[in-house]
Amino acid sequence: MSLRSRLLPAAVVAVLTCLTGVIATTPAAAHSGSEAVARVQEFVLEPSPGGGWLAKVEVVDTDSGEVIPGISLKLDGSSGGESFGPVSLKPTEEDGVYGGSVTAAPGTWAITVTGKQSPGGEPVREFSEKYHAELAAGETAEIVESSTGTFWLTVVIGMVVVAAVGIVLLVVVMGRGSRRTARRPVSLREQ
Repeated sequence: MSLRSRLLPAAVVAVLTCLTGVIATTPAAAHSGSEAVARVQEFVLEPSPGGGWLAKVEVVDTDSGEVIPGISLKLDGSSGGESFGPVSLKPTEEDGVYGGSVTAAPGTWAITVTGKQSPGGEPVREFSEKYHAELAAGETAEIVESSTGTFWLTVVIGMVVVAAVGIVLLVVVMGRGSRRTARRPVSLREQ
């Protein structure tokens, strides 16, 4: 069995698998049946006049970018031995924006935002996103999405790299076959 015949099926499968994965993770694939796939667009923790923090979270549909009103949203957090929540966030006057009060001491906090369909609300797939927040008295918190938020981007980039390698393999394997020239048999008389 030649190298070409051994590598060709593997390269084709690698390319097709990766391209299918890339297509499946695009925004057009962001609905799961009739459920919207939601994500946090914006998350802010501002100092509250009475102490603590005012949390504001905007949730959007991954597919359309439109805000998603009427879902159930909660926050919980931990820092060392301290914790808060779950804190239920209520809809604000702005569509798709939810708010609530959080009691937490200044410091570095790991915060999880979870959301799901509320009774009678728009169908939404349950989600959970993790953040790190640096809380300082009297200041709006610096909030950074944790590494889990970049997971799918890493997966897509990995698939694109594997697909590119598969395409290069296909080109090399196919190119080898077309460069071969027929050899003239050598007769015993010519030797």
